[in-house]
Amino acid sequence: MHDDTHLHDDPSVLAYRRLRRLAEIGPAAVAYSGGADSALVLAAVVRALGPARVLAVTAVSESLASGEQSGSVT
Repeated sequence: MHDDTHLHDDPSVLAYRRLRRLAEIGPAAVAYSGGADSALVLAAVVRALGPARVLAVTAVSESLASGEQSGSVT
């Protein structure tokens, strides 16, 4: 018998499940600051949905670090 109890903790399995769930949700807008965290979220959502179904949104506010705004604009 195959023991697959470790699959519940396997990061690649968990990531696959999250991407699959994102694909089920549909088009998405992602708040993108240009920092590492939002870049990772944006990349995951684009991977799940495809670039045509994702809108990256950046808002200028006091909580946005000054160096991150310039890195977020393309």
